[in-house]
Amino acid sequence: TKEAQGALVRLAERTSLSTDLRANAIATVGLSDHPEDETATALSKLANDKNPDVRNTAALAMGNAALAQRRAGQVGEAEHAVDELLEKLQAATTLDEQLLYLQALGNAGDPRTLPLLQTATQSQSAAIRSAATQALRFVSATSVDALLVQLMEQDSAVEVRRAAVFSISFRPFLGFVASLQKAVLADKAAPVRQDVIQLFARYKQLPAVQQTLRSVSERDPSPEVRRAASELLR
Repeated sequence: TKEAQGALVRLAERTSLSTDLRANAIATVGLSDHPEDETATALSKLANDKNPDVRNTAALAMGNAALAQRRAGQVGEAEHAVDELLEKLQAATTLDEQLLYLQALGNAGDPRTLPLLQTATQSQSAAIRSAATQALRFVSATSVDALLVQLMEQDSAVEVRRAAVFSISFRPFLGFVASLQKAVLADKAAPVRQDVIQLFARYKQLPAVQQTLRSVSERDPSPEVRRAASELLR
């Protein structure tokens, strides 16, 4: 409610309170399905707080609030928050700051961020590529699905391929079945295969998934992956 959001914002703004309490208040208000304009304004201000934990949490909450605003039809307000986050990313001077604002933009899921995220997935830094890949999960552009498949199949870093599986888990599953089957049967990294198995758990009733799980349960080189697949077949 508006009153609850106001109460949480007042807690977050009280510099005499502990960092944990302030950050938790920000994280909670950032999860609102219907953020008030006053809440969005407060998050923007808190994203410049002197306390690094407070301002970092506020930046992430700004992304969450922007996504909620867009889904509620408040596109202008959402775009304003994303513009601020883009400016902060451009001004970032450290890797940690870059990763933070990529994550915040990923929370927002604004289609306007797609060119930037595409460029970031080609970075020499695996950490940047991974963060950008995760940030694609809510971007509603048709080209994103193909890009995620490409990253899952071709990126040299395990963390990036896992990030691609993570982002795929937020998107319509049926369009990825063949690519996920290929990944779980052929990827050399057990953590990637394990991630696909965990995603398959949601759709284990599908015949194509069941067939793949049987193959994995019998042939995967990792006992843990074989066990995970076997458990889903019970």
